[in-house]
Formats: sequence, C-alpha cells, structure tokens
Amino acid sequence: MTATMTADLELLRTRVAASVARQMPGHLERLGWPAGRLAAWQRDRLRALLARAVEHSPFHAARLRGIDPGRFELADLPRLPVMTEAEMMEGFDALATDRRLTLQVVERHLARSVTEPSLLFGAYVGLVSGGSSGRRGLSALAAAVERNLRQAGVARPQVGIRRVAALARDPLTGKARRFIPW
Repeated sequence: MTATMTADLELLRTRVAASVARQMPGHLERLGWPAGRLAAWQRDRLRALLARAVEHSPFHAARLRGIDPGRFELADLPRLPVMTEAEMMEGFDALATDRRLTLQVVERHLARSVTEPSLLFGAYVGLVSGGSSGRRGLSALAAAVERNLRQAGVARPQVGIRRVAALARDPLTGKARRFIPW
C-alpha cells in the first residue's frame, strides 16, 4: 500500500466519521417525526435531488424531460423512468453531475486502485459491479453519498476491494431489488 493510498483512506475515514457524527442527531430526530412531516422532508429532499440531476447532468436532463422537480411529489415516483445499468454505462460521460467524471477517468482510477481504494479527485469513491448483467458497471460516488447509502442500509460493500453489491427495497412493492447508483 502506498503512502498516498493510506492518506486517502484515512481522509475518507475521517470525513465519514465526522459526517456521521454531524448528521446522526438529525437522523435520530426524524425517527420520532409524524408521518406527514417525514413525507414532506422526503419530498423536499427528492425535489432537490431531481433539480440537481436535471441542472448538472445532461443524461438526467434528457431522461427527466417533462418532469418539474419543483412540483414533484412522492406519489409521482412511479413516473420516473427506470435507469438500467446498460443505459448508465452507455451514457456515462453525460451522467455525472461533476463533469470531470468520465468513463475513461474512472476506469483509470480504478485500475490504479487494485490493492486499496483511493479517493478520486479527493472526493469520490470508485465502485465497480460484478458484470452479472452482461456489462461491468462503474460508478464514482461522492463519499457523502456512499456514506448516506450505508447509513440507510441501502449499500453494503461485499467481500472484495473494488466490488460493491447493493440491494434496496422498492418503496412501492417492498421487494428487494438491485440498487444502481445514479
């Protein structure tokens, strides 16, 4: 392991620990919120996410054309188009909201991270799927996103240094399904 990799891992651990400590009171508080208040908070967070995706990602701007993030309701979730791993990989260079993240950049970063993961641009965790859909999937999640997914129980890294399997429960059916990072 190189000194750079060790420093990146320590930086990531420090950031994640500080962020978890900072956000935990809010998570705990929301456990006691009435359903209506929690739904309004979720709606507002979803609206902000959709607005950011539309504003900063040409891929999502095209996919979400006709959807007004400012008026989007939780009940509208079934209207969102499903993004497959194949579509994600085909449109990778237009997908990320950080325009520096291209398929070539993420591929190179992951190739250099064979023995230990390191942060891409000092902020992103590079992930790769196993390719069970026929094509290997890549993603670069902001460390904060990756941490939030873990806190929510959505993403659970499996054995392997560069491989992540993640499951999510469909909010409408309650069935487990594969989670594909956006």
